[in-house]
Amino acid sequence: MKLQVLNFSRSSFSSPAGTVTHLHSVMESLGKVESLAADAVGQSNDIAAPRIHHSEVVNGTAADMRKQNKSEALETYQRFLCARMQLFSEQQTDPGLFPQCGDAPDKVLGRLAQIGLDAVSCLQQKPRQSFHDVYTDSVRLQLLSDDQRLYQSANHVIFVLVGWLTMLYNPQLDAQMSIFQDGFQCFQHQTLTHPLAGPSTPHTKREIAENMMFLGLVIPKRLRAENSPDQAATSLDARLINAATVCEYAGVAIEWSTSLFSHLSFDESRCRLTLFALPSFCLLHNVGEKSLLYSLHETIAPLVSPAEADEKAMIDAFLREVLLSLHIFFGADKRSRKYFKNKEFHRSKGASGIEDPILRSLCTQRKPSVLTTERLWSKPNYSPSSDFPILSSRLARIQTFSRSNNPNRGLKLWSDRRDLNLTYTYRAVIVFGTIGVILSLAQTGLSAAQLVYSMR
Repeated sequence: MKLQVLNFSRSSFSSPAGTVTHLHSVMESLGKVESLAADAVGQSNDIAAPRIHHSEVVNGTAADMRKQNKSEALETYQRFLCARMQLFSEQQTDPGLFPQCGDAPDKVLGRLAQIGLDAVSCLQQKPRQSFHDVYTDSVRLQLLSDDQRLYQSANHVIFVLVGWLTMLYNPQLDAQMSIFQDGFQCFQHQTLTHPLAGPSTPHTKREIAENMMFLGLVIPKRLRAENSPDQAATSLDARLINAATVCEYAGVAIEWSTSLFSHLSFDESRCRLTLFALPSFCLLHNVGEKSLLYSLHETIAPLVSPAEADEKAMIDAFLREVLLSLHIFFGADKRSRKYFKNKEFHRSKGASGIEDPILRSLCTQRKPSVLTTERLWSKPNYSPSSDFPILSSRLARIQTFSRSNNPNRGLKLWSDRRDLNLTYTYRAVIVFGTIGVILSLAQTGLSAAQLVYSMR
């Protein structure tokens, strides 16, 4: 697999020898990023190596299509990590943070990948660790400086990498231990009182999974009928939860995000719906392999709900629902597919910085190969309890808002398909009313002509 060789502006090309050395350093750094992406999602880097030709995929088996999709998904995730880590490496201004790297972005990129690999290894072997534990191990391996003046900056590096490797939050690069989530900071104080960690425990020394749980950065619970009787009885109508209806008729704007947690979050006051922009990440986890996300969730689950601690399929179900909801919102409806191509395709690349072929497939194809094992391509209605046991409450909110906001323009009323009986009634009134007006005008004209003729 070939990743795009990035342009590091600070690199020197003063001599051919320097150029060769620089290119070797860049390729070595990119190779580390590739390995980091594969390890983080529990995959082998080999699946991204040979590309299957499109004609072979069309004529091939479902297994060939799944292999091709996984290959594209891993390559996409690698490009995402590479772009984010390159930007982060260029913003690092303290050369002492990374021993023996200086301020060369290509070397810093490779070092960030090494720190990420160390974090993945530590947390997969022992998930109940803190940012400080990972920092200590990175210092032992001479990946990070042991200078206590740089302690917070070093922990921030690990915090940023864990965010990108799990996609559970979108870290801010220029604000230590902060995330992009409705504008609030992740850790507002040096110490936070938490019932599980005890009073005055520094956030860097609390378990990473515990910090995420404290912030609400956990996978939504599975829908339980006894706790949500209204949601369990509600049917999800595909006509009310697609982009053409929600955006064009109900006036909702879409915001794309790289935070899994924010998928389908709906702010009614601003009419803003957040969608996950990198479904390739979901597809890579959709095979039950061991990954950093799985490891952290296994630690979070007992803290959130002991009764659900043994449900290892929870992550698989959640990620599958993310993929399916994106397809229902765009790809399953002809008008919504057109809406994505015309308005959202380029905007979706703004959140991740890259083009995701899996997102394009889900949103522009009626039967995408990504969902070859699904039986839910084009159902008119979906059951919250069986089809969307985790995301049903968010979809139900969108459906309620969509149903309660009617278009106020005649052209939109004409093409509105949310209530077909109302739409056909409106069309019949317009058609027959127009015919009646035309006949009346014709009759008036004939009467006038007859009157003029009789007066002659």
